[in-house]
Amino acid sequence: MDLVHQLFQLNHLYRSTNALYGRYVARTGISPTVLWIMYALHPINGNCTQSEFCSQWGISAQTANSAIKKMEREGLIELCSVEGNRKSKLLRLTRRGELLSREIVSPLIDAELQALKAMTDEERAEMLRLEQRHYEEMLKFISAPIEPPEV
Repeated sequence: MDLVHQLFQLNHLYRSTNALYGRYVARTGISPTVLWIMYALHPINGNCTQSEFCSQWGISAQTANSAIKKMEREGLIELCSVEGNRKSKLLRLTRRGELLSREIVSPLIDAELQALKAMTDEERAEMLRLEQRHYEEMLKFISAPIEPPEV
């Protein structure tokens, strides 16, 4: 199998996996950003600041801020001060947010865990190792300066 075909297969798998999450979130009635905020704040993960969330999940500050403000209005999330840092606010699910997270995020995490359990320890370790390697190789090229085309 040639390299270009493998690239298209890999991209197809990434898009298909993203589509699975898209179908799941569409059934919940919440936005994808709200889902990922609740996922990030799920009890298995803990709390984080808005900037940590954006950095870890690859979501723009503007998109996250809009979702956070909506969640705040709906009583799903609260922003708490961080000691020693007046600018950063810690995101925390309210009781209502925790209940919704259990209803929506917990089944998703359970499905992810079941999919991983279907693999052997060695397969999971290999998958993680290869994903990390792919990320690191892509980072080298994506981070490199882009040469302007010759005209």
